[in-house]
Amino acid sequence: MSESELLALMEDDPQWLGPAGVWLRPYGVSIAALIGHWHAVDHDVEQVAADYKIPLPVIVAAVDYYEQHQSEIDTRLAVGAA
Repeated sequence: MSESELLALMEDDPQWLGPAGVWLRPYGVSIAALIGHWHAVDHDVEQVAADYKIPLPVIVAAVDYYEQHQSEIDTRLAVGAA
């Protein structure tokens, strides 16, 4: 999945500004939630795809997005864990 295809699925969450607040509109889940689960399952993208019933290329693209915006998303995950 290309970056432009991923961008077409993304929408901003009004409660979180910036890259950490992006969610995947068709699937009703934030990229931060996917990444939190990805961490919990030892970075197994196939497990995340199966658990969320989201196509694997979307999960791989979400991880790529995370790697570009790691600091912001990690901050959101830390706030959520507190």
